[in-house]
Amino acid sequence: MLARYCDILEAVAAAGTPVSAGDLARLTGLPRPTSYRLVAALLKHGLLDNDGRAGHYRLGERVMRLAVTGRTDADIAIAVFPHLKKLVSKTGETAFLSRFRNGGIDLIHAEVPSDLSRGFIHPGLGRRPVHACSSAKAIAAYLPEEVRGDLLSGDNERFNDATLTERQAVLDELEITRERGYAVCAEEIDEGVVSIAVPVSVPEIGVMFSLGVVGPARRLDASSFDSFACDLKDTARQAASTIQHIESWGQEAVSAATI
Repeated sequence: MLARYCDILEAVAAAGTPVSAGDLARLTGLPRPTSYRLVAALLKHGLLDNDGRAGHYRLGERVMRLAVTGRTDADIAIAVFPHLKKLVSKTGETAFLSRFRNGGIDLIHAEVPSDLSRGFIHPGLGRRPVHACSSAKAIAAYLPEEVRGDLLSGDNERFNDATLTERQAVLDELEITRERGYAVCAEEIDEGVVSIAVPVSVPEIGVMFSLGVVGPARRLDASSFDSFACDLKDTARQAASTIQHIESWGQEAVSAATI
């Protein structure tokens, strides 16, 4: 039975455009009633979606999420690199990319300025504190409430006097992030270091990534946040499109969905 589900998913992925259950019966060689039954089950579990036309189907959001999760940090970083490079050139600050996975948010890549005569800050890589880091806030603010709750279930480390540690204060900060469309870490981890991040919302997938810039507080102050955020949001839209269209994701999504 699993092989038949796989046949349906492979046929949808190979078609490249939404297909009907009747077309799937023809493409897979399965009896029409069996094709309809399998499609109904895949729809129920989010592995197929109706594209808006009656009886036509495409790969579902759950499959696409599996495809993204299966991509390595290097795959994602290489795809988004040109956008981060342009962001560095425009802002003069270090740009970074983060992703949500395995119950946490990791900073997976940082692109530093090429002009070494001007000081810059490298944010480091790895797991980010959701209550304090802009890259983590920019993702957590858009996750389902129960997932966000899990991310904030432990004790919040106080890095300095600017760090928000009380749960409600952090939740309020995430609400502000959603309202203005960007997150800020204003010296909440390291004194003199400020970062700004925005969500990367990939169509049919949602927010699993964020990108931003980090620099010294003397250059990234409150008066410049909106200006930086505008550049970041433009870059995030471009990055989202790139992530969505990485070549051959459809076939890899089918493999991930049937493991």
